[in-house]
Amino acid sequence: MPNASTQSDIRQRPPRVLIVEDDENIAELLAIELKKAGYQVNVANDGAEALTIALPALPDVIVLDLAMPNLDGFGFLARRRSYATVAKAPVIVLSAHQRAGDVTRALGLGAADYMTKPVDIPRLLRRLNLLLPAEIRVTRRATAVVW
Repeated sequence: MPNASTQSDIRQRPPRVLIVEDDENIAELLAIELKKAGYQVNVANDGAEALTIALPALPDVIVLDLAMPNLDGFGFLARRRSYATVAKAPVIVLSAHQRAGDVTRALGLGAADYMTKPVDIPRLLRRLNLLLPAEIRVTRRATAVVW
């Protein structure tokens, strides 16, 4: 259970999100929208880079694509279990894949949610917010952006 100073530190910082996306345009658009919504954002281009970034960055939530080079989203979900601090962060899969098998596999590997592209930013922000601890939830409203 967090002590009073830990809870105070959490309340004084923005929520941290790690975007794991190999498409630079999508990653940039997500980063812009999430920063505007009050998130501190880190971006990784594949699952291997995401593990490297996540260890020191300690994200509160992760947005993860599935189809990526080097280490894909499924590989990231499987490997993150070996890293206690990374395993604690809930993951929202954001993928163009809409096959039921992909959804089942991602959720079975520990993803908390699964959304398909094109992304609806207000919906993504609502889902991210639900996964955050109450003391760092974002209260700003997003504009309707779908891409």
